[in-house]
Parts: sequence; structure tokens; C-alpha cells
Amino acid sequence: MPLGKKYRFVIPGPPVGHTATTHKGKFQPRYRKYARYAKDVRMLAEAAGLPLPLSADAENQVMVNVYSYFENGTHPDPENVRKGIADALAYDTARKRKGDDKHFGGLFTPPRYDKEFPRAVVIVKDYRRKKKKRKTS
Repeated sequence: MPLGKKYRFVIPGPPVGHTATTHKGKFQPRYRKYARYAKDVRMLAEAAGLPLPLSADAENQVMVNVYSYFENGTHPDPENVRKGIADALAYDTARKRKGDDKHFGGLFTPPRYDKEFPRAVVIVKDYRRKKKKRKTS
């Protein structure tokens, strides 16, 4: 489903990286922190008007760009922060299942630091590949 416009929202607080887990691992503090963060991501995205869950296909691809601002040098990998946010945006909480994010793209920046206001700035937009013109002889 094409988005039609660019969405931007800010997730206040220290960015949290994606955490893979098993069923048993869902009771661990690290996973619970990630699950709360994902819930906040969805709430803030919906408040910004982003229709959730996001889904993409070969025709309608989605870019999820994330700019992470950390408090100090101890933090998760910025790539894992982007992955966790993208996964949260593709998750359908009503059906408790993941949407199709196979055709998501995006960027993450090297770590940035702001001790006073750690955050993640997220920009979501459509991405359409330009079709190559074939030469005919």
C-alpha cells in the first residue's frame, strides 16, 4: 500500500536495539524493554498519522530512515535500532502477527550523541524504483 507522503516522528529516550528471542526469552528484562519500546514506536507512529501495520511489496517499497542520538558511548548498534523500529512498524498488534517487511529499505546513521535529549528520529516514505528503459534496435 503506497503511503503517499513522508512521515516523521521522534521517539524520546535512549534508542533500543532489536532483540531476537525465543518464547522462553520473552520473560527476560532485555526483551521486555524492547517490547515496551516497540509499543511506544507504534503509538508515536500512529500519532504522526502513519497507517499501521506497514506492509511493502516489490511494487510499493518503503524506506525507514533512523537517526539515533545516544546519551553516551555505551549503546546498541544503530543498525539494530533501525531494525527494531522497522519491525515494530510492520507488526499488527490486533492480530499479533508480523506484516510483510521484506521490501523495506532504509538507512541508519553512525551514532550521534546528545546527553540532554537522547532519541531516535524516524522518517518513513515510499520508495519506487525507476524502471529502466530498454533500447530497441
